[in-house]
Formats: sequence, C-alpha cells, structure tokens
Amino acid sequence: MSELGDEEEKQILEAFDSGTLKRAAHAANTQNRHRAYAEAISKKDARINIRPPFKDLRAQKKVLAEKRLKEVKDADS
Repeated sequence: MSELGDEEEKQILEAFDSGTLKRAAHAANTQNRHRAYAEAISKKDARINIRPPFKDLRAQKKVLAEKRLKEVKDADS
C-alpha cells in the first residue's frame, strides 16, 4: 500500500478509536434496506431443478430395472 493509503488508514483508525467518527446521514435507511434484502433471501423458496445428463439417466434406469427384475424373481421363488 502507498504511503498516502497508510496515512489515511491511520487517520481513520485514530478517529474511530477516539469516537469522532459519525454515521452517514442515510446509514439507517441503508441498514433497513439491506435487512429487508436479507430477510427476503432467507424466505426464498430453496427448490432447485437438477437435470442429469441423458447418459446418467439411462444408466440409473437400467440399475432400477435390474433391481425390479431381481425383486420379481425373488417374489416368485
């Protein structure tokens, strides 16, 4: 960081430590707006749609079909 940045950072820290920093005029409005955003996001429906590749879907169907055939054979015995 440049010397100017370091000096500015020191000034900000000194002002914060001494309690001379003041809130921006619109800080309360901004905080309320962001709180509303956070609440809306947390209430949002979390459903997602996952579409597997056709190859994976075909493989899964094959496995399930084999399981069903085995169950039918076991039930017949």
